[in-house]
Amino acid sequence: MGSNAAVAASEYWGYFVRPDKSPSPVFEQLLLGIANYINKEVAPWDIQCLTPTKLAAFYRLVGGDYDSFFLETEPPSLSFIYQSLGCYHTLQPCDDPCAPPSTPALTPQGFVRWQTVQLLLQPEAHVPFLQEAVKRFEITNPSDGGPFPRRLPKEALPSRPDLEMTEWEKDIRERLLLEVQASQFRRASFNPTTALGD
Repeated sequence: MGSNAAVAASEYWGYFVRPDKSPSPVFEQLLLGIANYINKEVAPWDIQCLTPTKLAAFYRLVGGDYDSFFLETEPPSLSFIYQSLGCYHTLQPCDDPCAPPSTPALTPQGFVRWQTVQLLLQPEAHVPFLQEAVKRFEITNPSDGGPFPRRLPKEALPSRPDLEMTEWEKDIRERLLLEVQASQFRRASFNPTTALGD
């Protein structure tokens, strides 16, 4: 890419993250465009929300491997993680039509939050994922319907983990561990025979 095109790309994208750790307007639109792409173009196609299966498939397509996180984390734990990170999500039906909905699925705005947090925590992994998504897929800008440029300059993205976000995420992990331990204790303490009587 010539220097004029590189300057044009840098001017178009700007810097993706604001000082308050929120996405810039352009970055938010890009992530909403990626969320729409995942919903429409990533298998399974009969599901129109960002389920763990679709997200794991998306990350594989852009060079990541999040299968163990998205496919092996228990649904209540995944929902708790989303909630703790401030990611909007819904609970979708599972394979059993008689069971209550339990599959956590990110909303498009939840995906914006999820990906912004991941970018700030692990730019070395998530910068290439975003660059590959923009290069490989035709991502449409939801605000005007036009395609995004196919190049994401590295200058638009963080180059190292954000220290404040790293500390915040450490606190979230500790709370998650305490919640898991408390849940295991409640299950171990519950005796159905005693609860139901003789």
